[in-house]
Amino acid sequence: MWLELNKDLLRTHLADSEIEALNTAAVETENILQEECHRWAEAWRGRLRKVMTIDRREDYVPSELLTFILIHVRYSSFTRLPGMEPLLDRLRQREWDLANEMFDHPDKVAIEEPEEPEEDDGDPMIVVNPRNFFLDT
Repeated sequence: MWLELNKDLLRTHLADSEIEALNTAAVETENILQEECHRWAEAWRGRLRKVMTIDRREDYVPSELLTFILIHVRYSSFTRLPGMEPLLDRLRQREWDLANEMFDHPDKVAIEEPEEPEEDDGDPMIVVNPRNFFLDT
């Protein structure tokens, strides 16, 4: 199943300590979370486009890869938000590394075909390397 990646979906996959830290951040947290959701949805969709037909609806991602996509969103969001970096401990770093591995090889997972497949327009795709997505991490 393909799901719309957005800040509300992200929040359902965060630990209590992460939600509490987000709620106390003194910046436009919701906008940053939504921006990161969009950025990573598009990055993953671009990668998947090389190996399969993707959902034509913007920001929809396959549920089979949702865990890895949310790891990218969480990690990059936390590097942008003040006071969140202490939450990026060794466990979160290992998750980031695993998500990068899956990003490099999305064909390792069987993914259900989208309900609304995108039409192939034949345009070449840009390759994105998540390790270079944020240089300050």
